[in-house]
Amino acid sequence: MRGLRSSTLVSVFLGLSVAVLVGCGLEELSSTWCDRRVTVDGIDGGTEWDGALHLLAKQEITVGLLNDEKRLYLRLSTRSQAVQRQIMTAGLTVWFDEKGGSQRLLGIHYPLPSQNRRPDFERRPESRKEGAKRTDRPEGIEPLREMRPGEIEITYAEKNEHSTISADPPSAHGVQCRIGEAGGLLVYELRVPLIRDGDSPYGIASQRPKTIGIGLETGQEEPPRREMGGGGRGPGGGGRGPAGGGMGAPPQGPPGGMGKPESAKPLDKWLKVHLAEGP
Repeated sequence: MRGLRSSTLVSVFLGLSVAVLVGCGLEELSSTWCDRRVTVDGIDGGTEWDGALHLLAKQEITVGLLNDEKRLYLRLSTRSQAVQRQIMTAGLTVWFDEKGGSQRLLGIHYPLPSQNRRPDFERRPESRKEGAKRTDRPEGIEPLREMRPGEIEITYAEKNEHSTISADPPSAHGVQCRIGEAGGLLVYELRVPLIRDGDSPYGIASQRPKTIGIGLETGQEEPPRREMGGGGRGPGGGGRGPAGGGMGAPPQGPPGGMGKPESAKPLDKWLKVHLAEGP
């Protein structure tokens, strides 16, 4: 009887351990050695990320990882309009744990919510006239040519320290972020020093790590903005598209024009990344 009880306790313990690991969402990926020139510009083109991309189907994102001896390059892209809205309204925070776990030690938040702007066609007063053409661009996403770099917020959680630096041109300390959108694909790119020292105070680790933890986190997306048209549409307007020049719900609403676009859960994904060694 005692042996059976012990066996049951062991099984419960193992089950809880597995549940904790699954709950943390720590997925193992390998970075690719950076033997090419990488331009942090938020543009999806060329062969910069060949062989370095990983599809995370459940999160509807693709993550690219490159590193050399001194820097880590990270790319995130998505066609999910829900994820795009989350990033553009609340920003994306990339967390780093130099020990390969899921502890929020160093955070890079970009774009900042205060920097986000409406698409160009919505900013222009003349575009709101009757019959003005509206594109299929998701709510909160600007054309690539309209996006300005803005600023990056850097957080050291343990020290409760926050710093704000320019996203582009590159910071003198080596951190650079850019984000862009074209053809329905949003692309986020980040460069960050691997080693934290006097020249690079925003580095990931105190010495060259072999494995790091990377967390990808967004806040909850904001509800779509609405404007009352000339006749004053009431709440019964539901998820209908725009009438005239007024702003309606984004076009991906439920069939039949009823209800509102479904909100996805905020992105909260941790990766255990094995860094590449040089040749």
